[in-house]
Amino acid sequence: MKIVIYHLSDLHIEKEKDIKVSNVHKIVDVLNSIGNFDMVLIIASGDIAFSGRHEQYDAAYHMFGTIISSIKNKFKKNVYMLAVPGNHDVDLSQDEGHKAIQDKIRSGITLEMIAQELLKQRNYLNYAKGIHCIDDKDKLCCFKKYKYKDKTIKICLINSAIFSTLDEDKGLHFIPEDVMKKIEDELDADINITVMHHAHHWMNEIVKNRFENILIRKNNLILCGHEHGLDSNEIKKDGARVVYLTGGELCNRGNWNNSQFYLDIIDTDDMTLKSISYMWNINKKLYIQDNMEPYNLLNMVPLTEFKLEEEFEEILRMDPVNSISDNVFDYYVFPDLELIKDYSDRETELFAHLEKYLEVVKNKKKIAIIGNESAGKTLLLKKLYIELSKNNYYCLYCEAENLQ
Repeated sequence: MKIVIYHLSDLHIEKEKDIKVSNVHKIVDVLNSIGNFDMVLIIASGDIAFSGRHEQYDAAYHMFGTIISSIKNKFKKNVYMLAVPGNHDVDLSQDEGHKAIQDKIRSGITLEMIAQELLKQRNYLNYAKGIHCIDDKDKLCCFKKYKYKDKTIKICLINSAIFSTLDEDKGLHFIPEDVMKKIEDELDADINITVMHHAHHWMNEIVKNRFENILIRKNNLILCGHEHGLDSNEIKKDGARVVYLTGGELCNRGNWNNSQFYLDIIDTDDMTLKSISYMWNINKKLYIQDNMEPYNLLNMVPLTEFKLEEEFEEILRMDPVNSISDNVFDYYVFPDLELIKDYSDRETELFAHLEKYLEVVKNKKKIAIIGNESAGKTLLLKKLYIELSKNNYYCLYCEAENLQ
């Protein structure tokens, strides 16, 4: 199956006259050059409107409707529309400013605060419900699933626009823990795609690192906006790889002179992605292919979270000597360790912290733990096993008597 994704971002529609019908039809015309395809997804990665007013979404609805109907009539294919909000999709007529929002976040995010933020998005949310992107239960994060033969594609739509402001809002955007857990649990398809307006580096420090880890570990492809310029790269972290595509500015309050967008083609048969960038040519009055980047999605298989079986975990946590608790690590005290760097001159380094222990283990190919009988060597190895498993290292635990 060949799926075409129109990645359109940052439209900033202020008035109905901002939409140029000639450009809209030329967006559809780029499909003439890509050969056969089976399905089209139109994905708007935020800033559809200029200031979150309902009449701006009426204009957007008309524009996207024209694109959808044109593709259906010309190519006879199924077309689906998906969207996420950006900061321009928020009604900021009563903007609180960067410092006030930052103070709010530091004092602790509440459900009431999130509800107030969503109220500022009411016109966007009504638009999103109208195109069947969300319902009342999933205003911060929802999922769309598409299946063809033996392949499943799941798309995660994230509302990153809460805590937006007219000021510079980097470091304000926030993803609640329950939403991050939902993303972590739900992205389990053959191809996982996340769409959001603000990339993870725009998030608040409280959530940024965890959010980044989940995104990279659970996705094949991430589509963003906000930066007003096309950009593509691969991000690698802890053995996981993901394609990050930042959409350009499709138009700016009726100015289409620098219009640009991505056309992403996913082939589910050979698990490949072709990302084609298009730029508006003022003289020729059409979209010209600027660049094409190929990616092998087989090299970007999201990491499956490593989970210990309950029975085995009980064995690891068992204390064969004492019966104080079912879990020895309830009262375990990390020991003082001496790292022997060089046996020839007995150069050593002392440490008594788990973090240093994990760092040494990760950076060495072979390690021997030595000590007197009942010094705690086995328990130290069990602690190592549990901690590495939490970080998606695949560990093999063997009792010495079982080795042959």
